[in-house]
Amino acid sequence: MNAALVELRRLAYQGVDGQVLADLLDLVEYLPRLLADADDRTNDFRNVLVDLVARRAEFQLALDRFDHPSTPW
Repeated sequence: MNAALVELRRLAYQGVDGQVLADLLDLVEYLPRLLADADDRTNDFRNVLVDLVARRAEFQLALDRFDHPSTPW
């Protein structure tokens, strides 16, 4: 989740359109709910990251970190 938030901040500093940022934030804001759910929502969490990458390739690092948590970044 941290990598997604850092990327959102970077995009904002680059002056990416506000509507684009809002659409991306709509996805990212769902992540804490998935983490807090008592049920295993791992697949749902990953699907949100996949959706982010589909919209903006810059989010690939967030997905890579999720898929390979033991890799030192």
